[in-house]
Amino acid sequence: MTRSGFFLFPFAMDVAVAMSQMMLNLRALDLGASATEVRVLMGLCRGVAYMLTTLATGRLVGRYGPKAMMLVGAAGFGTGTAAYGFAQAPWRLLVAPPPAGASAGCSDAR
Repeated sequence: MTRSGFFLFPFAMDVAVAMSQMMLNLRALDLGASATEVRVLMGLCRGVAYMLTTLATGRLVGRYGPKAMMLVGAAGFGTGTAAYGFAQAPWRLLVAPPPAGASAGCSDAR
């Protein structure tokens, strides 16, 4: 990966995270979730997983390298985000955001 790729890849992941947050909000509202439930999904489920993962990612980058962490994070984020579409009830959306948030935290490794 080139030097510019290490700056463009996290930018692209941040754009994907922002788009998936909008998608999650709309999917939850489509399933009949209240605004409070949507806030819990985004804040607690995804935000906490993202925060905890970014705290631990520094050691993993030192061990495996930033390229491997970015690729693992992108693959996990894509899988977690795709799981939003399979939810049939608002409470089932609680399963997808933690892995997606944790994977987004891994992909922000630089």
